[in-house]
Parts: sequence; structure tokens; C-alpha cells
Amino acid sequence: MAEQHERLLALPNLSRLRHAEQALAPNNVNGHNVSLGQLLRFEEKAVELLAREHPLTLALQSILRWNPPPTTATVISRWNHDGEALAVELPWLRRQKYRVLDVLAETPK
Repeated sequence: MAEQHERLLALPNLSRLRHAEQALAPNNVNGHNVSLGQLLRFEEKAVELLAREHPLTLALQSILRWNPPPTTATVISRWNHDGEALAVELPWLRRQKYRVLDVLAETPK
């Protein structure tokens, strides 16, 4: 059985990240907000890149290729490293009109 690791950092919240980027855009004071905005964009792109290459993303794309909307996708994952892929893919599935049920499967402590 694979060893499970506990997640110490919160999952990325891409909608909050994008909102923060937009809020910083018009407020360029002495270049400070530009640097912070660039850092936020870098984080967003890194999460999207990791999600694009993640096995969960590839599996979802493979399965849903044959099941167009309004198919219901039920996602059950107890692996904390799936979080980045889910943070990107679940909102995309909802925008594509899939019904998404995200079931958090925690391991008992």
C-alpha cells in the first residue's frame, strides 16, 4: 500500500488568485504591485501547468471525451496531491456544463 502524506498547505484557490491579480492591476504604486501581480500570475500558470500534466486530468479528459455534457462527473480522491489538478479541472468542467459532484474522501485518523 502506498504511503499517505498529510497536506500542510491549503489547496490553491484559482478564483481568489485571479481576483487578487485583477485588483492589483490598476494600482501600480512604485512598481510594488507589478511585482506582486507578476508573482500571482506565475503561481497561477504553475498550477495550471501542473494540472495539465497530472494523471487525474488525463484520466478525466479520456473518460469525458466519450461522455458529453450534461454527464455527471463524480470525483472521489483521497490523495492530497490531486488537489491542484482538481482546482483547475472542476471549475472547467462546470463551465462546460458537466454536473460535478466532488466527494472529499478523507482517511480516518
